[in-house]
Amino acid sequence: MTDAQSDIERPLIAHLLELRLRLLRGSIGLLVVLACLLPFANKLYGYLAQPLLAKLPKGGQLIATQVASPFFAPMKLAFFVALLVSMPWLLYQAWAFVAPGLYKREKRLALPLLSSALLLFYAGCAFAYFLVLPMVFGFLARVTPEGVAMMTDIAAYLDFVLVLFLAFGLAFELPVALVILALLGWVTPEQLREGRGYAVVGIFIIPEPAPARFWMRYAAWSLDAVCLLPLIALLGASPLQRAMTNAVVSFKQLSASMSQLMERALAQGQSPLALALSSASDPRLLAGIDRLESAIFTLLLLPPALYALLACVYSLGFESAHWQATPGKRALGLRVVRVDGGAMTLGVAMQRFLAAGLSWISLNLGHAMAAFAPYLALHDRLSRTRVLADSAVLPTWAKAWLCAQLVAGLFACLWLFLWMQSAMQAALDNALGGM
Repeated sequence: MTDAQSDIERPLIAHLLELRLRLLRGSIGLLVVLACLLPFANKLYGYLAQPLLAKLPKGGQLIATQVASPFFAPMKLAFFVALLVSMPWLLYQAWAFVAPGLYKREKRLALPLLSSALLLFYAGCAFAYFLVLPMVFGFLARVTPEGVAMMTDIAAYLDFVLVLFLAFGLAFELPVALVILALLGWVTPEQLREGRGYAVVGIFIIPEPAPARFWMRYAAWSLDAVCLLPLIALLGASPLQRAMTNAVVSFKQLSASMSQLMERALAQGQSPLALALSSASDPRLLAGIDRLESAIFTLLLLPPALYALLACVYSLGFESAHWQATPGKRALGLRVVRVDGGAMTLGVAMQRFLAAGLSWISLNLGHAMAAFAPYLALHDRLSRTRVLADSAVLPTWAKAWLCAQLVAGLFACLWLFLWMQSAMQAALDNALGGM
């Protein structure tokens, strides 16, 4: 039983107020730490630059290629240090919000996992600072060509170091990730013991000579998405059309309500503040906002939901067959294989598809991992699979396909911007024309 069963009818507004309070406390804690660190921002940057400065030739130094870099780079570093320092406080606020709804067993599991994850992330950052950075910069200083002065921009150096900190911090989270996967039942201790030898060998040897690179994998995914697009349009046409109609009607009603409020405010000589307060409490305006939010929510949620459902059947059917790849992958000469050399069964394909959900909800950072050696996405690592290519060179037609997507994306963004601008202008003209 959960701790919240005594007030199971607790209204939604109470939860929202609690969430606002926790966010406010977390933000205040972060700002307090940041305010304490700002006077020492330059010293912090000096400490961060030591691994590079220690490896530069005598007289070597960092440079600032932008006017504001000497100000913004230390400020940016101070913010990230404040975020790391205040992370226990931020996690506590998050825990205080979700803990009342957890079972006692979940609480006993969550607290050690959160604490371990935080400590391991700190350990990863320390490992990167004290061991990795000196080795990297020592190597780069030695291979610098004759006659080339190694003069690094302070902003570029900060970005590079932060990426390394994030990478090693996440890499050190592997024990926590394995525990979570074992709790979810995705892996068992027996599977981990069996794969230990492959993992040890894989640290030093890449077993396959031609892993698929990021853009090749993206081109294959986009081809598969185009194959699924007609089915998505067929299944979602009716609800999407209703949602679009509701969104347009709600937007027009909202514009009319705003027009009436502005007309009444000008007639009564209200200040902008009074107008804002009256707008926040107007029932018709709030109802219109709710209807518009509902329609927009449907428009944003339904296509991804349909895609996930269809992609599940599509991917499992093709990747577990003798093809070992979807049509998009096959067109580019790609195939999905298991790291241990076993057959691609339906169960393995299912594990890979479910793990791909983590790559999506991580804002595609899981997919972006395939851009770096050993070219494994997050779901590849979790499902112990990898994508191999017959050729490491992206075909010319695939490059043209990627360029066409870029152009189409730019035109779509331009059209959306112009449409929103015209809609806002029409609403404003309508509001002012009715006065």
